[in-house]
Amino acid sequence: PACSLALHALGADIRCSDWRETLAAVWWGSRPVIFADPPYVDPVKRGSGVLGLFGATERQPGFRAYTRGGFPFSEQVALCRALSEAADHGADVSATNAESPDLRRLYEDHGFEVQTFDMLRPINSDGDGRGAVSEIILRKGASWG
Repeated sequence: PACSLALHALGADIRCSDWRETLAAVWWGSRPVIFADPPYVDPVKRGSGVLGLFGATERQPGFRAYTRGGFPFSEQVALCRALSEAADHGADVSATNAESPDLRRLYEDHGFEVQTFDMLRPINSDGDGRGAVSEIILRKGASWG
């Protein structure tokens, strides 16, 4: 409750809805801050010999049960375009995802700054899946420089 009250006092609007509905509800009278954390694409394992084939195939999200209809790569592209447009209209936008050559190229092509970082995953049903994984943070907007 205290966290909810503090966020409400700051004017935060936190909702659980389709990303299109959420972005349509953004109030443009101020400088909005938008954070997106979509279902992650399956990461390409380092040294696997698999190359990113940008736009060539529909890649499934790493968390397949996240949404009923899935979140194919075409949705990643649509989200990227919408976030880029929001930043172009004054929003400060940041997003996260799994490290992926396809996503890196997509967001860089839309003017986002892309930074890679290692995220510890100590919990996984598959013991071999625990440890550090590469993720990316994507930023675009006046506050991000």
